[in-house]
Amino acid sequence: MCEVLGVSRCNYYSAVRRNEHLEPVPQHDELIEWVEKIADASDFTYGVRRRRKYKVTTNSDHQQPVFDNVLSRDFDAQKPGSGVYL
Repeated sequence: MCEVLGVSRCNYYSAVRRNEHLEPVPQHDELIEWVEKIADASDFTYGVRRRRKYKVTTNSDHQQPVFDNVLSRDFDAQKPGSGVYL
């Protein structure tokens, strides 16, 4: 279990010994139940909304004119690295 948790055995057993002396809090089970209900109601999301909807920003089906290649650039490469670099 220590390997799965990523802790050393010494630290694990030290934590177990420290927790043996703690007195149980009567409201603990009630709080755990309350937190589980909240987590379930929020579909296990918390804080700021993390899942943003995808928004399409490009409309390739338009009627606007396509501009001419006024710089006369040749964008068809014969082989990789054969272009002119500025």
